[in-house]
Amino acid sequence: MPTECAGECRSHRNLKLSPIRVFSEDELSQMHQAALDVLWNTGMNIDSQETLALLKDGGATVDSEKKVAMIPEQLIKEALRSAPRPSEVILYDRNRRPSMKLGTGDTYALSGFELGL
Repeated sequence: MPTECAGECRSHRNLKLSPIRVFSEDELSQMHQAALDVLWNTGMNIDSQETLALLKDGGATVDSEKKVAMIPEQLIKEALRSAPRPSEVILYDRNRRPSMKLGTGDTYALSGFELGL
């Protein structure tokens, strides 16, 4: 399978558009804070005892019987800091050809049919 796009990555049927900004920085910040609140105050149901143990070791409050982990903000921030940040991600079509490159700032309009879904 090819690992990078040679020349144009997307097929001729994909429509490339100018970047679209859906949310303001303030709205993104509010959504992030709301997600942190849910992860800590409501928690997350996790069926894997191994994952619950890892979260507990990392600082989460875990109820193994209910299979719920309350994940503190600091643990989320550390996970986000340590996660790999590829500058670009290539999506492939069902024939394993590079179809689209994400992370370039481009916006695409296409149907699921064009992705082979």
